[in-house]
Amino acid sequence: LAKNVELLVKKSTFKGNEATGNGGAVYVAGGSQAYIAGTTLEDNKSTGSGGAIYVNGAEAELNNVTATGNVTGASGGVLASSDTSVVKINLLKASNNEATANGGAVYATYTTFNMYNSVVETNNAKAGSGLYLYTSAEGGVYNSTFKDNNCIETNTGNAATVFIYTGGTEMTVQNCTFTDNETSGLGGAMTISGKSVANVYDVVATGNSAAKGGFLYITSAGTVVRLAGVTVSGNTASAGGPIIWGNTANAKLYIDKTKFTDLDVSGELDNDYWSNAIYNLLTVYDETITIPTYEGYTNPDFDPDTPTIPDTPDLPKDPSKVSSAKELEDALNQGLESIEIVGDFTIDRTFYVTHNVNIYATESHTLKRAAEFAGDIFVVGESAAGVPCEEKVEFSLGVADSEEKDMLTIDGNAKKVTVDVTGSVIFACKNTQVDLY
Repeated sequence: LAKNVELLVKKSTFKGNEATGNGGAVYVAGGSQAYIAGTTLEDNKSTGSGGAIYVNGAEAELNNVTATGNVTGASGGVLASSDTSVVKINLLKASNNEATANGGAVYATYTTFNMYNSVVETNNAKAGSGLYLYTSAEGGVYNSTFKDNNCIETNTGNAATVFIYTGGTEMTVQNCTFTDNETSGLGGAMTISGKSVANVYDVVATGNSAAKGGFLYITSAGTVVRLAGVTVSGNTASAGGPIIWGNTANAKLYIDKTKFTDLDVSGELDNDYWSNAIYNLLTVYDETITIPTYEGYTNPDFDPDTPTIPDTPDLPKDPSKVSSAKELEDALNQGLESIEIVGDFTIDRTFYVTHNVNIYATESHTLKRAAEFAGDIFVVGESAAGVPCEEKVEFSLGVADSEEKDMLTIDGNAKKVTVDVTGSVIFACKNTQVDLY
């Protein structure tokens, strides 16, 4: 989309599209707005970012979208956004998408980004196999599930299902589940880095694995993490820190230990537990955190509990493409000079041809005389009132230069009707020319 364009896509499929550059299927830019709902994005590919969708200085909203098999040669297997964009996602199901670089499903930078009620599973990337939220990304991820995502290269620098590296802006991950995600590097479920401010509330993390930080890896001076309402179980790390690995004392973790549950431990989580649960270097503050409520997805035209897409007015039909006797009559009365038959139909009236016109079909269609219709089908060179045309009328059926045969069949056989037929298929009056192809 170019500058300041509004696009509505609903109940559609984008499949097998490719782009050299960004946005395999859709590119939204220049202050444009795209609303994509009830739609499937499948097997799209870009050499740049955004295997299916790229948003650049624009707004995009995705509702009830299924994305599978999309691939990018850069970042954002399904969607990538940048340059002061706004992206809102609800009810996304993203699976088997891949980014050569970052963000197996979504990559967002310089973007206000919010995602709700979504499932992100079996996606791959170098870092952020589910989401990669980069410089100046802000917003939140709510009530979503991340499962079986994987960082694709065996490199200890690879990291996380959700990678947050915003450089000072704030992201919230709340009421989310991380299950059986894997990386050979850092943070099986999440990595928080690059001076990010991150709130992690009411999260369940089970069966995630990494080299360091089976659940969470925290690094970079100036990074601040608030943690409350977390439940963990079965997370592993081959090099240490199966739950949390801190990589620098200059990063801060504020944690409410009264709102932390480890399903693998019976009894109290004592000091010995915490010395192993929060591993290596990190400045930790034990404090009471009140978990805020969040505003869920809202759209006056879309209910997330019953994902039906609002109806929109139908686009005007092209009058030159006809699929009924009435539409053909209307097209002739409008004086159209080229009329395409796009469907089979029954002829129950006479068509008066009073101007030069070509009637044709690009696919096989049959026009059949109605059982009760006895008159002429086409009268060329005379009006319905019986007035002859003053100028020569040229009437043609079919396409002159087409190699196809029998694309248009006009069945005027009197043996197939229940009345005595007195009319012709074509009645040519004086001063006319009829061409049949």
